[in-house]
Amino acid sequence: MSSRKDAASSVDNKKLTFRLVLLTILPASMLELVNNIYNLYVPIYIQAGGPTFTKEVMTFGFGMGAFFVGFWMVVDNILAFIFSPFVGALSDRTRSRWGRRLPFILGGLPLIIIGYALIPVGPTRIPAELNGQHARLTGLFVFFIASCVIYFLGFVPVRSILQTLRQEAVALPERSKVESWYICIVNAFTIAAYLYGRKLYELSGPLVFWTVLGLFVLSAAATLVFYKEPKELAGTVEVRKSSNLKQILSIFKEAPPGYARNIFCYLASVMLYGITLSSFLNFTPSWVVVTLGINESKAAAIMAVFWVAATVVPLPMGYLVGTKFKRRTLYILGIWTTLASSLLLFFAPSLYPVGLAGLGAGLAITLNFQLPMASEVIYDKKALGTMVGLYNFVYMFGVLVGANSAGLLIQLTSYRALYPAVAVFSLAAAAFASSIRPGAAS
Repeated sequence: MSSRKDAASSVDNKKLTFRLVLLTILPASMLELVNNIYNLYVPIYIQAGGPTFTKEVMTFGFGMGAFFVGFWMVVDNILAFIFSPFVGALSDRTRSRWGRRLPFILGGLPLIIIGYALIPVGPTRIPAELNGQHARLTGLFVFFIASCVIYFLGFVPVRSILQTLRQEAVALPERSKVESWYICIVNAFTIAAYLYGRKLYELSGPLVFWTVLGLFVLSAAATLVFYKEPKELAGTVEVRKSSNLKQILSIFKEAPPGYARNIFCYLASVMLYGITLSSFLNFTPSWVVVTLGINESKAAAIMAVFWVAATVVPLPMGYLVGTKFKRRTLYILGIWTTLASSLLLFFAPSLYPVGLAGLGAGLAITLNFQLPMASEVIYDKKALGTMVGLYNFVYMFGVLVGANSAGLLIQLTSYRALYPAVAVFSLAAAAFASSIRPGAAS
């Protein structure tokens, strides 16, 4: 027991330094930037050239409909939902001279590089006379889809591992600061990529993909070369189970009284906020168009209010932990901010700048403290990879449910039903978070 306490004490003495920002936060931020660019352009590649798609796009495409886009854009979430718990458990059970986490980054990096670099190549090979004629582009379409799948197979495990790495690299009080820097860097780079990446896109479609990929590769390479996992974590065998499933179940079975309940309440809150987040992220732009009666170009400008708030809020919030504010309290505050903003948008849509800024702030505050709480509700801190895998499992389940249920609700009723639904799920997420007993997550 004393060795466990000594190890935990050694880890908890680690402070957030500029070196750790570069080695743990930057690669995670750049990978998320890579995926944001994927989410921006891949739907265009799939639909371009189709009879119902705008003729103003600069690229050739496969002419598929919106239904296929909706399906394809959640495939990575489905893979994360299926594989993340096992990736986390396997990483906790892995022992190598590089530690527990780095082998997964090393193994996934080639898949990300190959798949992502090839994604924009397929559309550039489409002859002008075949633009949008997917029935005659089978070979290129298979190449395009295969490139996406290769990218997914690297992205899903590496993303989960980087989440774990950036948390366990520092002490518990520092972990909210880690997330605040992560969110701030991701959003700032994404805004810059959206604004200035189009210049690269105008020169050549693949350039914007290859540029952000290069940023990620450089940051990941620095992590692989210079990051050293704490020896007290890399060398331990205390949490090794005979299988990944037993490793996952041990999180609950071996937890002292009260910890299992806290884990359940935490995961339930994460799932419900995943439903909330997916609902308003996917449908708020359309709500703006429908409710305000404007075109998509003006709607994009209005949505900037949301993203600016989501960028500037997390950094100061991350540094509040350790003062008189508790992490769980701030997490619940973020959920309540989302709830209040959704009610404002429902009852007073004319106040949309305030409501959208509130949604962005609520998102930033909640996510700032959500992942760090994963390392607090578990008893054995050396099983953090397993816990992060479970976190991704329930979070992705919530994202999938939220996107589909909100879309069905709007189709059956109207866009006025969007924010009451967001409010209901926010309230449920806050209720479960409030049920976490202080001590395990404080």
